[in-house]
Amino acid sequence: MKKYILPLIIALSGCSLREQLIESETEANFRKQANIIASQQAQKPSYKLEDLLDTEIKERDLTLHVYIQPSQTLWDYHDYKNELFGYVKSFFAQNKINCNIIYSDTRKDYNSHNELGVEVLDSGDEIVNRYFELFSQQNKFEGSITANRLKSSKGYAVTQKGIALVNGGWEEFREDTSRKDKKYYYENDGVMLNKENILRQNAGIIVHEVLHCMSLFHPNDFYPALVSTKQENIPNVLSHLNPEFSDELPLGYGIADLQLRLMHSFLAGNNTYKAFVHAIRILDVFEIMIAKENNLFIR
Repeated sequence: MKKYILPLIIALSGCSLREQLIESETEANFRKQANIIASQQAQKPSYKLEDLLDTEIKERDLTLHVYIQPSQTLWDYHDYKNELFGYVKSFFAQNKINCNIIYSDTRKDYNSHNELGVEVLDSGDEIVNRYFELFSQQNKFEGSITANRLKSSKGYAVTQKGIALVNGGWEEFREDTSRKDKKYYYENDGVMLNKENILRQNAGIIVHEVLHCMSLFHPNDFYPALVSTKQENIPNVLSHLNPEFSDELPLGYGIADLQLRLMHSFLAGNNTYKAFVHAIRILDVFEIMIAKENNLFIR
């Protein structure tokens, strides 16, 4: 995907595309998108961090429309969905966000600042198939580049569509369901059933991908780093560190102040949301524009 990001950045910056693109069907489609953006330069938002962090932290609402594939493989998602999404809700509640969960048998795109989709599918192959479905024919090149990673990922945020795809087929106790009742031990003499450990890990994956759909990036995406992978020994939810459970953090993760403020600006429909929409809701484009306007580098 990276090779096709450049034309979008050129257009977002107000430069001509005519001499930058080699004609092909795929690049012609990106040319069309980029020209649309370039024509909107009068409305170009600021990507400076001080402008993106424009919103006070107060109680806000987020609605997640959850589709769980009807599959026997996903029996735990169906049987324990309220418990699992209870952990998701608790994470957002700790950050002053009332997360409303709506279970649905249908699927669609979301382009709102406070409504997103979560789709739990039963395998990596299903993730790839759904990814292809979400994009028009001319954009399927993107799937061909990411197919192998999609198959092996536990989750993937399709930010352009406002949908967090989750691979629900990885859990450790699927082949031997008795393992769900075994005990899982963690720091400070903590103990829980293996089932609960897996549910919490799944909730962490869902939150991670949902936050990507809300424009939030990995801690190590920028240099100099804007966010630490750990704060006060608490792993960042957008890092790839293992969770560290505690009574105070049932999900095992925290979030940095900068990420919190970006999230609230997004949910309020303020500058972060407007900039993300201007970047066609592509996280790579959004990050590059942030780097450009804040003298940062992309790792």
